[in-house]
Amino acid sequence: MRGRLLTLCILATCSTAVGSDVDFPRLHINIGEVAPANWVVSHIDTQAKPYGFDQSPGKDSGLAVTFKGPGTVRGAKGEPTKEAFTIYIMSKAFVPVPVQPPGTPETPSRLIGDTPQGDHVYVKVWSQIGTWPRWEADIQKQLRIGPNQESFAIGPDASQRQH
Repeated sequence: MRGRLLTLCILATCSTAVGSDVDFPRLHINIGEVAPANWVVSHIDTQAKPYGFDQSPGKDSGLAVTFKGPGTVRGAKGEPTKEAFTIYIMSKAFVPVPVQPPGTPETPSRLIGDTPQGDHVYVKVWSQIGTWPRWEADIQKQLRIGPNQESFAIGPDASQRQH
């Protein structure tokens, strides 16, 4: 697509949550700059929690943005599906509480780092990603997640990690 420019810009309060308001960070991703051609934002949820964590609504809910690619690949169970992943931008107030056994049917989301503002960024990869091999590095660059930050696997001990 020639001259492709789509900007996803979501601005919400970055102050303390009051009542049923949700506190999540400002997000600006220039899709045309970061994603290959034919990748789209297929879903946005402003009341999200990372896959594999307690999904109870609350003031620690955040923002989920799902990216979907053009390629048909194998899903978690071997079924044909479109390549996709979801990033979750969570405020500093988010406390990761893993889903209790038996848990989730797929691998839970994992932390890929923190933004300069201290917001936690998780990712859930829903399938193989064939047409965007550097997607994680590109997202980290767009969100200014430092190159020296560790990626943490999410597991039973993750809820005990201090933020």
